[in-house]
Amino acid sequence: MPVPIAALAAPVGRFGRRDRLCRQRQVRRVLRRGVRRQGAHLHLTVSAAVPPPQGRPRLAIAVGRAAGHAPARARLRRLVRAAFRALRPGWPTDAECVVAVRAPWPLARLADLCAELHALAAPVFAQWPPADRPERRRP
Repeated sequence: MPVPIAALAAPVGRFGRRDRLCRQRQVRRVLRRGVRRQGAHLHLTVSAAVPPPQGRPRLAIAVGRAAGHAPARARLRRLVRAAFRALRPGWPTDAECVVAVRAPWPLARLADLCAELHALAAPVFAQWPPADRPERRRP
């Protein structure tokens, strides 16, 4: 189901507290149980929400120091939030996602981020809900 890039670059609504994974425990649960996809610049981990779902997809963003200096990391976080707002109408309401930016991306545009995030998320959501996976534990 290819989506035109122009349709992806139109963020809708706000990115408020109900749209975020706020607690470290929630982020760790997604990272342990989630399905992982890796792109050129983004790493996406998606898990089904633990009941009761919030009624909307939720997101956590991790931008490491390898992505650049502080203003560059802040810009990447803003772009990831905007891409999430543009894509979330097509995502399941019980999805919890962690997006990690690992590599520097100095020329990133919103359309580029939307395209990469959509390419990572589409195969995961095509087979939604994911099979129940055991939690990964660190030794």
